[in-house]
Amino acid sequence: MDQLMILIFLTLCVLRPADGYQFFQGQIPNGDKVPHPCKENHIWKGVGHRNSEGGGNRNPFGEDFKANDKKWDNVLCMKDSDNDGMSNGQELGDPSCVWTPGSQANRTIGLSLPGVCEPWNSPKCMGQNQWDFCNGTKFICPALDATGDDVGSMYREAAPCGMRPADKRCSQAIFLWGQGSQGQCENENMGFRIGKTGFSKIVIQHHWNNPELRDDYYDSSGMMMYYTPNLRPYDGGIMIIGQNRMAIPPRVPLYKVTSKISKACTYSITKGVGPLTMVGSVLHMHYLGKSIKLEQYRGGKMITSLGEDKVYNYDSPVMHNFETPIELRERDEGLLTCNYNSMSRNSTTFWGNSTSAEMCYAFVRYYPFNHNMKFIMMQGEDVCAARTLVDTLDGVATLGVVDGCDLDNFIKNEMAEIKNITEMICDVTGFSCNSECFDAKKKLLKTNVCVREKDAIDMTESFLSSTKFEMEPFWRGFRSCDEKIATEENKDDP
Repeated sequence: MDQLMILIFLTLCVLRPADGYQFFQGQIPNGDKVPHPCKENHIWKGVGHRNSEGGGNRNPFGEDFKANDKKWDNVLCMKDSDNDGMSNGQELGDPSCVWTPGSQANRTIGLSLPGVCEPWNSPKCMGQNQWDFCNGTKFICPALDATGDDVGSMYREAAPCGMRPADKRCSQAIFLWGQGSQGQCENENMGFRIGKTGFSKIVIQHHWNNPELRDDYYDSSGMMMYYTPNLRPYDGGIMIIGQNRMAIPPRVPLYKVTSKISKACTYSITKGVGPLTMVGSVLHMHYLGKSIKLEQYRGGKMITSLGEDKVYNYDSPVMHNFETPIELRERDEGLLTCNYNSMSRNSTTFWGNSTSAEMCYAFVRYYPFNHNMKFIMMQGEDVCAARTLVDTLDGVATLGVVDGCDLDNFIKNEMAEIKNITEMICDVTGFSCNSECFDAKKKLLKTNVCVREKDAIDMTESFLSSTKFEMEPFWRGFRSCDEKIATEENKDDP
């Protein structure tokens, strides 16, 4: 077996052996919460079937359900289908037999399967359960018991996460799934390489929303991924476009948020590698989302849509697959527009991972994989600026040290973050100084020699003015509190 030729063939398609069982789940109490009798944290989805996933031969409860015209009533509720001494109603959380479809059951925990005699391994039940449902092959993963820089040592226990993985060793998104999504089969020209020359570890993030901090919720969701030994022509990637700075005011029928891929950004990510080929997109907001679209611009003109949801529904994400792949060229631009309706809110809604907060993202699948673009591209040029500033210094004489400030290090490693923070909290028109900006600038002056020394800042501004970045808004915001700080310092002088 040639391990070097294995790929993950990406699909998020949910395995559904029987399409009908989900309807019948709603016809009995807690039909989607019944635990597997011998597999911890697994749900027996097809409650009336021998197959836990649904479909095929019926178990004793399924036979009784069918004989009762497939309805839940007092007769079926009081019956002990699996002959384990508990009525169907007791096992499904409706001991009083009062539940009706669409209502909340009397009890949602402490459930058991009414089609399997339990405890299943007791002498009594082993004589009644006439099919094998527990003796499956145990999952074994040697990596979890290994040592060193392996998946076990990285993520042995669950840990908080967000849109950006905290661990830089796992920084590239390769697939996505959201509530209502039916999955994705990859473009025939791309895949995600696994094995010795590709990915050796995969981290799965689950984003749950639990505002009440309840500890009695359980989740058994997962993914099916398919791979092929037939190497695809290109390694694929996911480009993430969006921003994490938004404040949507309450009681507003239409509020617009935009994010942009700039010319400088596409120049940076295509330099030396050529155009990227985009094959599809998924657009993402939360429950205030009204409509969303992603557009591609060239020469200042909109040339094509990269996806649009005119009526956005968080619970029904749309996979936009491009029938003809679309090139992203040097100097192209992209504009993501998110529209929100906040009439249902009485307070400001900010960006956040919770579904009660909001987001504005586009996930674009492309090939070939680009090492210049492993992470998220935020509003404007922020993150691309961080990379291109480094590229700008490559191949030129170092700027050296000025008044104790290492200008090369300052521009490469510090300016992008200072720019992000300044544009987020300061008045980029320069007309006013708010308290948050005032405090941040005072802290920088105290802790950063490059900010404190005027000659170093003047040289930084002069150098960056020769690049292709729009820096004027930043500099206006950066200096918006200088006069107020100087006034305060003069008062403190003896």
